[in-house]
Amino acid sequence: MLDDWKDRLVLLRYGLLSYGIAALEWLMNPGNALAIFPSLKGTKALEGPWIAALCILPLVWLIVVVVGIKKTGWWGVVLLLPIWWGMYWYIIWILIVLSCATGHDCL
Repeated sequence: MLDDWKDRLVLLRYGLLSYGIAALEWLMNPGNALAIFPSLKGTKALEGPWIAALCILPLVWLIVVVVGIKKTGWWGVVLLLPIWWGMYWYIIWILIVLSCATGHDCL
């Protein structure tokens, strides 16, 4: 499918979006944000809009990956490589719910 340079540019564009959104989510994760920006400690910056952004960004990441795979075919599977950070917020909540549902330690 990646026969000409235009197809490669499409894959590159979606790759940059996919990896960029995943990196932004990693940076916005409260533990990582406090480690990188210690001045945020004790502020209300990690509430409200911050949490809303962490809930919306995985959906945006998922849309970018699905559209990228549709446009680039099998080559678009490389867009799934940052799935741990692209869907991190939802993965953590699913792990917490499964942990509570199976009788293990719960919050």
